[in-house]
Amino acid sequence: MTPVSYSAALPSSVHAEAVGHLLRADGQEDLCFGLWYPSHGRTRMSALVSKVILPRNGERRVHGNASFLPSFFERAIHEATSVGAGLALLHSHPGSLGWQGMSDDDIRAEQGRAAVARAATTLPFLGLTLAGDGSWSARLWEKTNPRTYERRWCTHVRVVGDQFLGSFNDALIPRPRFDATSQTLTTRRHCYRRQERRVGYIPSLRNCQSSPQCSHKYDGTSTYWAPLRSSLGSGVSGLREEPGIFL
Repeated sequence: MTPVSYSAALPSSVHAEAVGHLLRADGQEDLCFGLWYPSHGRTRMSALVSKVILPRNGERRVHGNASFLPSFFERAIHEATSVGAGLALLHSHPGSLGWQGMSDDDIRAEQGRAAVARAATTLPFLGLTLAGDGSWSARLWEKTNPRTYERRWCTHVRVVGDQFLGSFNDALIPRPRFDATSQTLTTRRHCYRRQERRVGYIPSLRNCQSSPQCSHKYDGTSTYWAPLRSSLGSGVSGLREEPGIFL
């Protein structure tokens, strides 16, 4: 059997709303829930985050770290089941940069709710962490045995829409490489790391078996790529298609 890998993606509007809530002016961590839908390719499953569920008064506590009360979790579960979506927990590490690991508290918060989330939605619990530079990291909690849920790290997380950004799990996937020409142009336009986040992966629907909520249609021609290539600007080489993605 071909190994399955995992990725996640957010529309730029959802990304902006999440950043506005999670990256607080006082520098403390914060959290919220979200809804997601699966998109299955031949070798990868992508989690498509469609909405964030922000806390109401009294549903979470911010104390340097952040924690949520049962009423918030229950409301998020109800909203997910009412629209046939999976449940995600999003939280921030505002003082960090790039792809994030997990603390013991992070693991307990996600792994401890994985069974309830899956029982209610039939989909794995999705965890996402937002770093202070706007980079995302993500993982899914898959049921491997009775009452046993194991973390499956995503290889990358994309933000697609008005902007195209990518965060990469260096432990699972190598960083994009650029030739001498594109590196030269990079130094003129913006820093190397910024360019790296923008290029990386271009989505495809060639082999997509997308959820009904996905309205994007890939017509098999290069015209689908034109807006994305245009948004990346001239002087960017080595763009790669990858099959089985959703957007």
